[in-house]
Amino acid sequence: MVIRRDLRHFSVLLITACFLFFIPVDSLSKSAVVHESESRGSDDKAYLRVRIKRDISLDELITNVGYDIDDDSITLFLEDFARENEQLKSLSKLRKGVVVKLPLRYLKRKTTLMESLAQIPEDVKRKRKTPKTPGVPVKKAKKTPVTIRKTPALNREVVLRNVRMLADFFDDRMAVKDEGFKIFQINERSEVSLDTTFFPLLQVNDKRILVIDYLGILPHEVRNMVELAWPEYRIVSNGGKDDLKHIVGRILDALGYRVSKNKRILIGGKTQIEYLSDFLVYPEDKDILEDDLFIISVIESKHYASPEILVDLLDGKGIRLLEMYKDKDTHEYRANTSITHIEPGQSPREFTETVLSLLGYHYTKDTVMNISKRKEFRYTLTADLSISSGGRKKIVEFIELSPYELEYAKKMGFDIAMIELKDDRRDIIKKIINLFSLHHRSSPRANARSVTPPNVKYRLLPNGFFVNSIKGPVFFMDTVFRPDLIQQIVDDKHTYITF
Repeated sequence: MVIRRDLRHFSVLLITACFLFFIPVDSLSKSAVVHESESRGSDDKAYLRVRIKRDISLDELITNVGYDIDDDSITLFLEDFARENEQLKSLSKLRKGVVVKLPLRYLKRKTTLMESLAQIPEDVKRKRKTPKTPGVPVKKAKKTPVTIRKTPALNREVVLRNVRMLADFFDDRMAVKDEGFKIFQINERSEVSLDTTFFPLLQVNDKRILVIDYLGILPHEVRNMVELAWPEYRIVSNGGKDDLKHIVGRILDALGYRVSKNKRILIGGKTQIEYLSDFLVYPEDKDILEDDLFIISVIESKHYASPEILVDLLDGKGIRLLEMYKDKDTHEYRANTSITHIEPGQSPREFTETVLSLLGYHYTKDTVMNISKRKEFRYTLTADLSISSGGRKKIVEFIELSPYELEYAKKMGFDIAMIELKDDRRDIIKKIINLFSLHHRSSPRANARSVTPPNVKYRLLPNGFFVNSIKGPVFFMDTVFRPDLIQQIVDDKHTYITF
């Protein structure tokens, strides 16, 4: 009888143990908190009130109530959390009995194992349970080795050089500290110590100091502790990316500037210069139309920085430019282009002769041409300018010919261009291009592809004609746009002519 009672008692214990063993982990972990209420207005003003049943960290609390948070949302979450929970002194240890409010707008609900299984289609589930055929050995699938590629980290020297450039660009009173340790007292029993070799400090002012985690190695729990205990400090993490643009963007956000990414800036009139910025920056408390613009760009490896003359031009327009770079050294694009200028006082005939010569054509003046080529009758034309090109004769006339003359000459193998006194220089160049059927481009954006050098952040958008002549590519620009500037910013592989 005693034995039966013991067995019965043992069975109860065994069943109880099994029951506890198979209780979902979520059920046990959530016993650490008690949900008080969930106040919802609009989605961006929803909070979850939670009473703590045992000492717990903020990170563990978020997990236990079934939520998660992205790294990008941590800072905004902490700012909101700190405002709603001013009574808290530490994030690493929320005391038992305390009621906290969690801002739900920055959290995302985690998917449980059962929810994940419920999302698997039935046909996929059936495929996973393929029955074995009797007598047929089941071949095991070969395991493909998984190669884990580590993202290369930014170089410390690169980061420090560019952070100092950024600090000097905005305010030379900003200071960078990259030696020694910085100790943060979290509470009476804990502290965080950071080696500023890996976490350089950017002292903006008395109210804002940036801790730059360029390697992305500081756990977000530690970031939370420091920022809540020391509100004047802001930790800027690169997330382990080998991307200078990424960390620069994070720093600009932390400095409190309004930032637009990948914006194009246009300056000039007929001929324009377009600059593609990585970051267009202006102070948060100022109007974009009332203050200087700041342009910040990152020059990639084997690309060129902008010439100093272009930087000065932008500065004269109220646009300050800073170009940063990842390489140890970078080089600005240096061209030494020769530009031929056609003087404005030339007559239409003189201008035509100059253009023909620059395009590589030899001409004769006042040549008598026999157009008819028959014995029975003779029709001659004195050509102002005649040029041999291929199997046809090209004629340039400065007097008006009748349509019949033009039609007959063309029929007999002569092409004629008539230049009139009323024609401006663009018209004359057009007629010469059409006379020789030269391949050309005339829109500013099409011209930009030809005259702008490769691997630079700017583009020249010039009006004019980019012509493939017998002497090679020739660009006729119809306006004089700072010849000293043009000489240094265009691709020097071509011939440039202003008129």
